[in-house]
Amino acid sequence: MGIAQADTVYKRKIAKEDIKAWNGKDETFEARDSMGRRIALTPIDYVGVDVEEVYGSQTGSAIQAAVSAVGTTNKVALWLSPGTWTLGANLTTASNITLRPAPGAMITLGAYDLTINGPLEAGLRQIFNEDSTGAVTLGATSVSEVHPEWWGADNTGATTCDAAWESAIEAIAAVGGKIVGAGAYAHYDFDDEILIDDDNITIDGNWALATFTNADRFIAQGTPTADGDWDNNIKNFTIRNWRMGEGAGDTTKGPRCYWADNCLVENISIDSESSTKFNMYMCRGCLFRNLYMTRSKNDTDKHVGILSWLSMNSVIENCHVYDTTGLAYFIQLKGGYDNKVVNCSARNIDKGNYAAAKHLFRDRGSNPDAAESCGGSCAGIYYPFATGAWATADEQRNNHNSQFIGCSVHDAPDHHGFYSGESIGTQIVGFSCYQVSTCIIATNSSGDDEKDLIIANGRIEDGGLFGIAVGGESGDQYEGIQISNVTIDTVDYSGIAAVYTDDLQISNVYVRNPNDADNNTDYGSECGIVVENSNDTMLTNIRVVDDRGAPQMERGVYISGASTTNPILSNIHVEGANDTHAGAIASEQVTSWFLGKYSNIYPGPAYAPATAADPETTFWRLEALPNSTIVHIKAVVTGYEDGGTDRAKYTVDALINVAADGTTTTLDGGVTADYEDDANWDLAFSYPVAGNGARLQPTGNGDTVNWIMTDLDLSWIAP
Repeated sequence: MGIAQADTVYKRKIAKEDIKAWNGKDETFEARDSMGRRIALTPIDYVGVDVEEVYGSQTGSAIQAAVSAVGTTNKVALWLSPGTWTLGANLTTASNITLRPAPGAMITLGAYDLTINGPLEAGLRQIFNEDSTGAVTLGATSVSEVHPEWWGADNTGATTCDAAWESAIEAIAAVGGKIVGAGAYAHYDFDDEILIDDDNITIDGNWALATFTNADRFIAQGTPTADGDWDNNIKNFTIRNWRMGEGAGDTTKGPRCYWADNCLVENISIDSESSTKFNMYMCRGCLFRNLYMTRSKNDTDKHVGILSWLSMNSVIENCHVYDTTGLAYFIQLKGGYDNKVVNCSARNIDKGNYAAAKHLFRDRGSNPDAAESCGGSCAGIYYPFATGAWATADEQRNNHNSQFIGCSVHDAPDHHGFYSGESIGTQIVGFSCYQVSTCIIATNSSGDDEKDLIIANGRIEDGGLFGIAVGGESGDQYEGIQISNVTIDTVDYSGIAAVYTDDLQISNVYVRNPNDADNNTDYGSECGIVVENSNDTMLTNIRVVDDRGAPQMERGVYISGASTTNPILSNIHVEGANDTHAGAIASEQVTSWFLGKYSNIYPGPAYAPATAADPETTFWRLEALPNSTIVHIKAVVTGYEDGGTDRAKYTVDALINVAADGTTTTLDGGVTADYEDDANWDLAFSYPVAGNGARLQPTGNGDTVNWIMTDLDLSWIAP
């Protein structure tokens, strides 16, 4: 009995001839067989079409047959049953086909390539065996994330997994994508570096642990072919969310971006004894952030936390190093321009075996003529700034416009905080130093062109040497330095020392208790602020105080040097300068001055002079040493003597010259007194010893001067 054409044929399983008809969604079809009968197919299980059952083998040809039958329109899932599926030719799946290897299914490529353009669905297990020259390529929309376990990566740390990670990276090289680790309990161990040289790759450790046996790392690297070749940079590489290193003896290094644009390295902690933790080489617009480091090997190999070399427009932010011995430099900007270091800190650092203190934040140039190695695998030593406006060696070498913002160094007594050299336009803003050797050092090396330094909004406390030390060399001045809004509380030597500078401005600075080491041999090490051999200096709104029980500060402000010209001082307050050669403000070999508002309080109502019988040799306030010319001093000086309440007022109007041999001549004027209630003391210019210059000082004739406050308004100019 025949079957009418309108009859329906019901089939329980999908056969070869049915695959193309099934659309993956409907329970029934309007499809017809060759006799015109309507076909109703049972929906396929979510795993998809069982390729082995339909095509009879676990081979690449069976998969190819299924792919061909499906075509490029209907959305069909192909299920690969457990077992080994061996390719015999290159195989490509279209974007409408989902590939679902079952647990236990393995695709062995041999010499053939597998390209998957549709979705791939698999767990954290091996599904690919690249046993020869064949490779897997994943399309742009096939997966949202790739797992190295698909190529057999051991995530327990028992065996190395270099090959699996390299295959995963290669699989998405053409289109980009994200490779994700197995989570916080995973451990990936590598023999050698893992190189990424294609764009738009993200490696997300998912907080897994990574260790590199041979002191290696993840490296994102472009392929320059000549100096100034930015066109072949690697672009948009990201690595994030890793723990690296296993502590003592481990030499794992953090990631390196080399000839890279928009490289992002973030959320990584590293605990190893590697020489350099993170590297940013020849980068444009790169960002290193949220990096945490501890431990360094205690040797003399100049270990570095983060090194930026010849990069531009890049940022290092929220990075921290803690509890290390043997770290030389925490963050080093070495050449380049417009780079920023933001909210980074170094704490509890010991220099270890280094003979001299190093610099935790270091801003310096890089010599393009030297054979400086980029470290590890390099495409060649090329220099990014070798053309156009950056063609000269100095321009390639110097740092330009580096910024350190909101950075701090604490508990590093054998290290300096910040160093700037071979640099132009450096800014150190919003900083803090606590128990650091010298907080900030800026130098101009011979033949270089350092200038335009800004130091602002900082606090320095309990320093081992100076608070801030800046300057150049004879004949090679450091040009353009601004220091403002800085508090310096207790340093062993001077709060600020500036030597061989041009256009130095120091304003809104408070220095408390300098010379904590009680050094009495070098004036430059004993004062609140020292300026030597500097031109066009301006000091405004300065307060220098020594409030220790026995003051140790030698001078509040000391201006000296045969080449010093045109200093301007205004609103200077000094309290507590103390010694036989002390002066609240002292000058030596200075020929042109302007001194505005100046006040001095010393030493305080509770302190008596060391030599009560001869206070005039103990309390010198204002010194003009040999080779100084002071013209037309106008001063109003008030004071209370003997602890009394009556005020004496003195008006000073004098023209004074101090010759090179120290002999002093009063050319005109003198001191007049008003409201004097005690003839035993006075305020006068005195020249007690030939060769020692002139001092504006109290004379007590044996009386005890408990404290003196002076307010001066002086104009000092060259004759």
